[in-house]
Amino acid sequence: MNLVYALIVLFAVGFSWNLWLQNVTIDYIDLAHPEFGLNIRERDLERIPWMNTFFNMSILCAVTTVTSLCWNVYTLVRIIKGHYFHTTTNAKPNRVMIQRFLFSFYSCISQIAVVIILTMANLSNDLHHTPITYLISDVFYLLYPWIFIYTQKDVQIAIGSTIKQLFKKKQQVSVVFTNYQQH
Repeated sequence: MNLVYALIVLFAVGFSWNLWLQNVTIDYIDLAHPEFGLNIRERDLERIPWMNTFFNMSILCAVTTVTSLCWNVYTLVRIIKGHYFHTTTNAKPNRVMIQRFLFSFYSCISQIAVVIILTMANLSNDLHHTPITYLISDVFYLLYPWIFIYTQKDVQIAIGSTIKQLFKKKQQVSVVFTNYQQH
């Protein structure tokens, strides 16, 4: 297991060390329309010209996605073996095991979508914000809590009891505004 930790640190530091030396700024895409979003980019590209951050991050994402895909295929094979071949080494899959696999598999699929977007942006040397980019970003970041709630029974029970308690309480809340004027 220590080898896994060492590889994680090696990949993270190996592909991102140049970020510590870069001048990254956050600006509005259009100052007149701040609702168009933010532009996060390196401003001094000449500082480390041979170290292409975007390319290296694409490689890192691809490596982690392939690793995730391999582990998901391995898990799926173990679940199928456990379902059809009941031996001492292949445990019969239960609901929790399948739910955890689905959560992990969703994570892998969303990673693949991000790698495809990064690859397309890297090949075109441009990353425009298109509706598909926003959709993939939303799926990547916002669907995890819903998948987590769907796959975890104890979380469902806790959320259900909390919602029931909220609706059972019918207390009146009154707010008193006082105007303190100093002369």
